[in-house]
Amino acid sequence: MAVAEVIHRCRRALMGMLYPEVCEVCGRALVEGEEMLCLDCLAGMPLYSPADFSDTEIHRRLMRTPIVRAASLYYYYKDTPYAMLIQKAKYASRPKLARSLGRIVAERLKPKSFFDGIDAVTVVPLHKSKERRRGYNQSLMIARGVADVAGMPIVDLLDCSRHGTQTARTVWQRWANAESTYTATPDTDVSGLHILLIDDVITSGATLSACASALLSAHPSARISILTIGVATPK
Repeated sequence: MAVAEVIHRCRRALMGMLYPEVCEVCGRALVEGEEMLCLDCLAGMPLYSPADFSDTEIHRRLMRTPIVRAASLYYYYKDTPYAMLIQKAKYASRPKLARSLGRIVAERLKPKSFFDGIDAVTVVPLHKSKERRRGYNQSLMIARGVADVAGMPIVDLLDCSRHGTQTARTVWQRWANAESTYTATPDTDVSGLHILLIDDVITSGATLSACASALLSAHPSARISILTIGVATPK
């Protein structure tokens, strides 16, 4: 073993003793091979497991938007420890957590051939002012985690205009708000390519539908698939 590798492992072991990493769900200290979640909490996650990626609940939430395939990591039940994973990745300055969630979902989906034929990844954008306040786009961090595993390039294909939060809006208000918010960037041609669009969680489907529609309007021969970390459950 190279000296540099020995030093790296010793440094990690020392940091682990001084500042032990703990499971983001249960708080138990992680052991070698665990990342962000312990194996017990990973096994207890309310996984989203459609029988067919081409006909899912996500497709139905996007209504008439033509989507090739769709997947997610787990069901998002509000106010649960698993829901807090996304909340921390989004609002608590935890980009590494978002990237880890991207790797987890990609490791789950890669053996199921979900990424076969996909040419590139893009993400739901944040308005520049919101991204500056937050420090990063959590969906981009998730995409980087997916790319770590699946090896696809990440491309910037969408712009976002200033808009109010979707959280307090009704379903129809969300759709109306999202329709005018997202546009395709003019510089990159993805005609004929299969693009994976990533967001953190799908609720009504308005945001993802608006983004997919913007891409298809600019590139009619492109194909769009969807990947999120969470699928929000009805209240």
